[in-house]
Amino acid sequence: MAKDYSTNKPSMIVNNMGSFQRTQYGTQAVGAQYYLALLTGNIGKAGTGICDAGGVTQMAKFGSAFPPPPNKPKKVAPIPTAKLGEYVLAGKPNKINFWYTQTCGIVGQWPNANKVIEAVKSVPFFVVAESVMTPTARYADILLPATTGFEYDSVMAGARNHYIQLIEKAVEPQGEAKPDYWIMGQLAKRMGFGEAFNIPVEQMIKNVLKPSGITYEQIKKVLFARLKVLGFRSKTEFSRHLTERQTSTANLGLLKVSCLS
Repeated sequence: MAKDYSTNKPSMIVNNMGSFQRTQYGTQAVGAQYYLALLTGNIGKAGTGICDAGGVTQMAKFGSAFPPPPNKPKKVAPIPTAKLGEYVLAGKPNKINFWYTQTCGIVGQWPNANKVIEAVKSVPFFVVAESVMTPTARYADILLPATTGFEYDSVMAGARNHYIQLIEKAVEPQGEAKPDYWIMGQLAKRMGFGEAFNIPVEQMIKNVLKPSGITYEQIKKVLFARLKVLGFRSKTEFSRHLTERQTSTANLGLLKVSCLS
């Protein structure tokens, strides 16, 4: 593979969910991809580079796990990813006194790592929810133990995967680790609006899937479905495909492995 990548031009690395944001030493793996592209001349030309090929959110609409607030919140100006450190240090668009980060390795995986580290150090209270000791976690004032992908129930329907996939817990959480949505629910409860966040995970999954026309019952039976390659013209067509897939799976006598415990 290495020989093919270096000798065939142009060559591109598509990392998507292989970005290792929640893997120990994941930053080195991501950095190696960029160095490899640079050393082989696969940077800055058509058909080269490190590419995020997108996911199902570009092909179908999905909702929020939690219901929207009764009153629409005031719009907050965004911070460009490439300017994260610079904007935080400058207090743009607002000065940050409390920073909570989860499911993201901002130190080492976002541009200008030294500037990001400087920005993190400048914030009075920096909280990280993580399952491993990442470079970002090392700078936390408080480090909350989050579960790994094998320890909680959820659904994958995001911007970096072409599959809608049910995530089923394989093992119980280790130590005091909790899912991110549980942590959010507990924080919301202490802030006086916990009823909006403390809902069953099954309902959260249904809320996410509802705008797509795909039901929780369908995805639970087939576990996953790919959107892009199948090229559906409508939500109805995709829903019909899932129903047909359930029938064909049953006819083939395939077993659904729902957990490893």
